[in-house]
Order: sequence, then C-alpha cells, then structure tokens
Amino acid sequence: MWPQAMAQLTRQEKELRQALPVGIGVEATRAVLRSKGIEFSDNTETAQGIVFDDGKGYRIIAALGNRVLAARQHTEAWAFPCGYDIQLVLLFGQDEKLSQEYIERSRVCL
Repeated sequence: MWPQAMAQLTRQEKELRQALPVGIGVEATRAVLRSKGIEFSDNTETAQGIVFDDGKGYRIIAALGNRVLAARQHTEAWAFPCGYDIQLVLLFGQDEKLSQEYIERSRVCL
C-alpha cells in the first residue's frame, strides 16, 4: 500500500523538461520522444483555439498553423489507489520552435 516509484516519476518529469526546453525545434523534439520510447500525436492546428486546459487555470492556446505534439507516458509510479502517467502537450510556433509546454504527472485511477 506504500507509494511506489514516486522518486523515479519526479526524475522522469525533470529529465523530460530538461530534454525539451522552450526553443527546441520540432524535429529535435520528435527525436527525443522517440529515443525515450514515447508515442505521440502530431497535429497542425486548422484554427485558433484552446488545445489544452489543465482545469486549474493553465491553458495552451494555439494559433492557426501551430503544431501540437501530445503524448502520455506510462510510468510504474503509484500511490494507492491510483497510478501515474506523464502527460505532455507541446506547442510549436510557425518557426517550428517549442513555444509552450506542459509536462506534468497525471493520476490514473481505475
């Protein structure tokens, strides 16, 4: 019943933030995600709008033509009764550089 792998979860979040700094290019980002075995979606926005809202006031708003990479990395971390994934939402501007990111743990309760 004790929490498991929570320190590892914190380390994984930190490593992802360091590997994906604001300003990194989209191709380099794809390479980082692939090297870590993270499957991701890759979409170009067809209209301006909210592409992510954490429900706590943090939003990512894309403009027409912005690219959004999104992923969910499964982890071994858990604290009864829930496990944790790492959620990634990465927004790239017209210059193909990362302009805004969300890399945070997400509780997964069954």
